[in-house]
Amino acid sequence: YLMGDGPKAIPYFHKSLSLYRKSSSIPEVDLGRSLNNLGIALRKQGEELEANRYLLLAREYLVSPTDIQTAKESYYNLANLIDLYVDRKDFEAAKPLIEEALSLGEHWSFSLELPYFHAAQLHQADNNLDQARGFYRASMAELYKLRSTDISKIGQKALAIGETWLAESK
Repeated sequence: YLMGDGPKAIPYFHKSLSLYRKSSSIPEVDLGRSLNNLGIALRKQGEELEANRYLLLAREYLVSPTDIQTAKESYYNLANLIDLYVDRKDFEAAKPLIEEALSLGEHWSFSLELPYFHAAQLHQADNNLDQARGFYRASMAELYKLRSTDISKIGQKALAIGETWLAESK
């Protein structure tokens, strides 16, 4: 699916999950990563309910990380869940996940552009415009720290939306 061929990847994700579940020696972080990747692939195919189900299953294996690798996978999973909920305008479901992502990112010193961006969207939807502006600015500051080649597609989307919204809201 990383090469853009989600429909072909989905059966392979299901097969790998079946193998993971049969093995007792697979680290939970690997199972969480596979569930998360399946959720992403399903979402790209427009299967929102199934995507949500697998992203939430992944959370069960990635909660309370004690090492950097699990923390990264947990952070990535949170970003995917938050993005799903924000796109659906389900801000109540997104809010605790945004707070968790901010806490996790601060604890492990991750870049916070996406949780800040999602928090801005949440405040904008609640018509808390000053808070929205602050979070958009914080998100953009985080993005500007990165080299342009390191900015993800979601980060590019966040930057474009943030710059446009800040310009229009003056």
